[in-house]
Amino acid sequence: MDKKKGIYDEIARVAYELFEKRGRAHGYEIEDWLEAERIVMEDLVKEKAFTENTLNALKDIFFVLDLEGKFLRWNEAMNEVSGYSDEEISSMKPTDFFPREDIHKIENAIGRAVKEGYARIEASVVTKDGKQIPYAFTGSIFRDFKGIPIGICGIGRDITERKMFEEKLKRYYDILTGLPNRALFLEHLKASIARADRKKGYKFAVIVFNIDRFKNIIDNFGHIAGDQLLIEVAARLKKDLRVFDTVARLEHEAVARLGGDEFAVLLSDIKNIRNVISATERLHDTIKLPIKINNHFVNITASIGIAVSKPGDEKPEDILRDADTAMYKAKTLGKARYIIFDEIMHAQIVSYLQLENSLREAIEKNQFFLNYQPIVPSETNRMVGFEALLRWKSPERGLVSPNEIILIAEETGLIIPIGRWVLLEACRQMHAWHKRFPTYPHLTISVNISGRQFTPELVETIKQIIEETNLNPTSLKLEITESVIMKDPEIATNVFSQLKDLNMKVQLDDFGTGYSSLGYLHQFLFDALKIDRSFVQSMCDNEWAMEIVKTIITMAHNMKMEVIAEGVETIEQLEELRKLKCDYYQGFWFSKPLGRQEAEELIDKTIQ
Repeated sequence: MDKKKGIYDEIARVAYELFEKRGRAHGYEIEDWLEAERIVMEDLVKEKAFTENTLNALKDIFFVLDLEGKFLRWNEAMNEVSGYSDEEISSMKPTDFFPREDIHKIENAIGRAVKEGYARIEASVVTKDGKQIPYAFTGSIFRDFKGIPIGICGIGRDITERKMFEEKLKRYYDILTGLPNRALFLEHLKASIARADRKKGYKFAVIVFNIDRFKNIIDNFGHIAGDQLLIEVAARLKKDLRVFDTVARLEHEAVARLGGDEFAVLLSDIKNIRNVISATERLHDTIKLPIKINNHFVNITASIGIAVSKPGDEKPEDILRDADTAMYKAKTLGKARYIIFDEIMHAQIVSYLQLENSLREAIEKNQFFLNYQPIVPSETNRMVGFEALLRWKSPERGLVSPNEIILIAEETGLIIPIGRWVLLEACRQMHAWHKRFPTYPHLTISVNISGRQFTPELVETIKQIIEETNLNPTSLKLEITESVIMKDPEIATNVFSQLKDLNMKVQLDDFGTGYSSLGYLHQFLFDALKIDRSFVQSMCDNEWAMEIVKTIITMAHNMKMEVIAEGVETIEQLEELRKLKCDYYQGFWFSKPLGRQEAEELIDKTIQ
């Protein structure tokens, strides 16, 4: 009742003001009420008609709600947009016009308008036929002449075009740096390819680079600092575009962030390779200026790859891939340099892709097999175990180098299924030999574990394989390199601890080839160290190599670890290792890697 009375009071107030203004202007006295009332009503009708016409002329939605959320009035745009009639709207609630997931948001907005006097929100209007249209709504409270809230006026504007523009920005521009992203860069590349087809002699080049040791910066300063670094690099690129323009014309928006710490530059209408090299060198000079991060000045460098257009180029992705390939080549050669993509690199890529496809097929068709390298005590020559070595005989290429297999498998992630197969096959075979040679129960099998495998999932995989093959865990030895530990010492510590809980022995492979071996020996209690073959094979001819081997053996024994020497090929090497009290050795002097049947024959001879 109070609410209605407030509305009536407001109407009375407006009517009296109009009477005062218009009635006295026409010369009426207060006693001439009926005539004055007629004039007031005529003016009210005229003003209402003007208001109605104005609101209906709007393309925006306009509506008035009472405080209970009931529609009091609305303009024609609301009918046209929603598809509902006046009769239908009069019985609907505001939340009926929005998708279910937005209802809570709408209710909160109405609550804010009542409490704070104003609210703004973006939501999709659901039309009668189910179509959703994005709108921005603004709602304001209106009050009676006593200041009491009596309703909410709202207006909604179609923001479809704005949303489309925002989506375009998201699609084509990098949010962090404001540079064009990979998608837009590829569009520019496509345009350059088309121009090269039309214009004889037109050439362009793509420069791709990423920041050297970017991960180290994040590890030391955090991800926010990493973002600051990327923003600063982008700012320098945008600022110094004219520098590049002096040697080769830049396409519009031809500097892009491709993702992560990788950027690209498109040089157009180049005259010769000297133009490109000059631009690349200036680019690197721009990047490597010191950058201040968290009050520290950081000197950065970049690994840069260059791909120059050639007749017959069709796909922008191919040119970008070529520049990427050259960039990673620069990184492998020591970083802080540029490499120009050439036909030799192209041939290597084709070969690489072919080998990768063949490797995937080898996994599906089970084309792998194992060889077994005997491990022998230096003093007794009575074999105590084997190292399992992966082998692959490709139908097209014959026997493929193990190093080639591992390199591609590591890069593509195929090392995970391949590594699991090696573990399963090695454990299965060792269990079979334990059953066949019951008098030789302490025979062990060693398996190399890559960095991609050495994760918490490895422990669960080994548990499953041990259970599946019924092999005693003490018969399985895992070999890892120090690079596996250095990759993520925290994870490595956790995995190492769980493996030791399984009574599994872990050996450090290729010891002496890394630069931080000693720093990790006190943290990881390895059961054995394997001396890298490069030291063993040169120890008899090189005094320094001999000293290194001697030092490794002494240190390992002091730390209660056994030592295995790899690559023993001569009796002289073996004799020196015996003098140094090396525990075990493996190499061609005793035996080459053996197939399953040859290994069984060797076990048979050892038992006899």
